[in-house]
Amino acid sequence: MAMANSVISLATLGSSIFPSSVDKLKKSSNSFQKNSFWVSRISSVKAVQSPVEPATGKWERQRRPQNVDGDIFVDHTCIDCDTCRWMAPQVFTRVDGMSAVSKQPTCKEDRLKALQALLSCPTGSIRTEEPPPDILDAQKTFPIPIDEKKLPGVYHCGYHSVKSYGASSYLIAHPEGNILIDSPRFTERLAREIETLGGVRYMFLTHKDDVADHGKWSERLGCDRILHSKDVEDCTIDVEIKLEGSGPWSLADDILLIHTPGHTEGSVCLFYKPLKVLFSGDHLMVTGSKLDILENFNRLPVDIQVESIEKLLGFEFNWIIPGHRRKIVFKDVAEKNEVLKALIQEHSSVRNRPLQCIFAAASIGVMVSAHGFFNSTAFCYLIASMGLQALWSFALACLDLHALRSKRNLQNPVLVSLFVVGDWVTAILSLAAACSSAGVIVLYARDLGYCRSAPIACSRFQTSISLAFISWFLLAISSHVTFWLLAAV
Repeated sequence: MAMANSVISLATLGSSIFPSSVDKLKKSSNSFQKNSFWVSRISSVKAVQSPVEPATGKWERQRRPQNVDGDIFVDHTCIDCDTCRWMAPQVFTRVDGMSAVSKQPTCKEDRLKALQALLSCPTGSIRTEEPPPDILDAQKTFPIPIDEKKLPGVYHCGYHSVKSYGASSYLIAHPEGNILIDSPRFTERLAREIETLGGVRYMFLTHKDDVADHGKWSERLGCDRILHSKDVEDCTIDVEIKLEGSGPWSLADDILLIHTPGHTEGSVCLFYKPLKVLFSGDHLMVTGSKLDILENFNRLPVDIQVESIEKLLGFEFNWIIPGHRRKIVFKDVAEKNEVLKALIQEHSSVRNRPLQCIFAAASIGVMVSAHGFFNSTAFCYLIASMGLQALWSFALACLDLHALRSKRNLQNPVLVSLFVVGDWVTAILSLAAACSSAGVIVLYARDLGYCRSAPIACSRFQTSISLAFISWFLLAISSHVTFWLLAAV
């Protein structure tokens, strides 16, 4: 294929930007080695050294005390990537910031899911007391169909890589050539299983963080890699197809690539139209019980990512399959749009904090510059309430900035409860002050004729009150967002 190291410019949606005459489905590698029949036991048996063990101490590889008694356990090298907990929720849970076995498998199905999680663990942190005799049966299940009825032809590849912090990789079986989304950990057994499904024509890399063993997969399966040029680094300089511009790009008649900068400059989502599913990479993911963004790990400002989320409102999908953590399914497109709009509003409220402070301070400044403001109790009350609002908004803006720089998550019930109380109290006080001041200025202008004798002072009163109402409106948005957020954390 004469596409090596090519750069793809903006393409119209009417035609595919990729060559359709080249069929790579039957292309396979002749580099199969005799020792490739590797059984992934080195990461599952406590008595045998793990691939990551030389870099860690013996204590890290020991059983965590939070595990229940039994054969399967999690050691201290867990990175809390959530993989095992969504793959086998009946077996694994989160305890003290890491995964642990909460219940040993009691049936064949639970045992299989636990072993699938063991094989997929990026750090080999899931282990067994004895070599599992059924590990080969678990290996043969990959790639795993996600939902054969609702998402036919879509598979979870497993074998997550520590190089991409445990990101998931997926396979789409497509008539024009299968598509591998992001890179799993390279395993010859998985490569052979993928070949039985028709091989891979394209490896689509959502962004630069989740490329893992892309080079090995490309060489083994003979597929062309796709990555946005803004995310190309030294390790991906040789990708075959580099996307340019802001898209969208057609990979096939029913597959669209959507540029969604924010997490990285070159983040791109894949939209599979027939199944109404969006593969979001790290652009969107589930945190806790709600859809969210990785604000603390973004390379670009939140404003840009919010714009990228707004872009997704125009596409009809009700599945979001992220690169990390759990999938999310909406009952319909309308519900999806409601959730996305709430997410947009939530992160827009963070941007409102500085504006709240600026308008409140401006209201105070204009008011105190007007002659005779101290003669009205309402105006003095307005200054006090705007001062309180300015201090509150400034403090929260500083807290948000600190959280972004230190990569800390402030969305816990205690903090959010404080935010809700503070926002609603200051919002009520600000509205009361603005309304009472507006009533006084109406009295001055219409009944007492004060504005005819002191037009400059009256004009400043009116400007100050208008700024106070704007500041209150911005604070009201934040108040409703934090109240909604409290129900979600």
